[in-house]
Amino acid sequence: MTPSKTQARQSIKGFTIISLMIAILLSSVLMAGLISVFSSNQNASRLMFDFGSLQEGVRTGNEILEVSLRQAGHFGGVKSADISAHASLAITGSGSCNKDWITDTSTPIRGFDGAAAIGSVSGLPNNCIASDEYVAGTDVLSIKYASTMDMTSIGSVDGSNVYIRTIVGSSASTLGEIFKGSDGTTIGDATDPVGTYNYRYASELYYVRACSHKVDGACKDDVPSLVRFQLDGTTFTEQLLVEGVEQFQVEFGIDADGNFTADNYLSPASITDWQRVVSVRYSLVVRGNSADKTMLDTKTYTLAGEVNYTPTGDDQAYHRRAYTKVVQLRNMIRG
Repeated sequence: MTPSKTQARQSIKGFTIISLMIAILLSSVLMAGLISVFSSNQNASRLMFDFGSLQEGVRTGNEILEVSLRQAGHFGGVKSADISAHASLAITGSGSCNKDWITDTSTPIRGFDGAAAIGSVSGLPNNCIASDEYVAGTDVLSIKYASTMDMTSIGSVDGSNVYIRTIVGSSASTLGEIFKGSDGTTIGDATDPVGTYNYRYASELYYVRACSHKVDGACKDDVPSLVRFQLDGTTFTEQLLVEGVEQFQVEFGIDADGNFTADNYLSPASITDWQRVVSVRYSLVVRGNSADKTMLDTKTYTLAGEVNYTPTGDDQAYHRRAYTKVVQLRNMIRG
């Protein structure tokens, strides 16, 4: 064999087993790094989305409650005692939250202290809220008002909706009437003279439900949520407001000396005259959408009414935020 052929053979070499194993090892390390970076970015994105959803939930919950609370007891310049329901008005309620309760404007705002079971919530009509859907210990809030966002002329009322017509400055015995659009009203005439107003009537019941979605009337998840009953046409219907709400607590500012300023705040069970309520202080605890395995929330949250809430069990793996707000009741005519 000539030297040139020997040199050619020596220059042609392949991969050894060792070099192949090193290459595989390096590839595995690089792949593991890429997977780790991808996983970290994915977790970071999920947490950012979760925090965004949490903040949005707090904002939405506050906005909805504030809009309703600021209108509580507003009946177009007429006292609640001067309002009655049209004789032909028919409303499909929920349990004992029936037509008479829904159209009773004598207590336009009222709270109900939470209890271990909905049947033990003092003062709340029976079977308004399903027993297996109520989150134990959370408060319930009722608000009634004439919606300032839905004023209309008597000739333009929607026949399927419920309205309240008020006449300010009249000497008639009935100054306000709750009626269905198609039934018409028995007070005033077919026009809207000065001092006559037509509003959509609002009767709302807020509470924390044990789920966000229902199918065929039954809960299908375990995401606690703020919901409310409200009139949809002539039916008292549940509406999902904010997912992830674990707690809702409320107390009321009482005007003891007639200067329209809260002198102290009381829980619902301690209030004997709801006409003295001039403000509402409420707390919401809202959690994120997804559990975080690195999270262990053992904090105790102090809420309205000096109620303490401490997450337990699997609930400790969620990020959450507690928020307390005071809303003044400026539109309620008292007396």
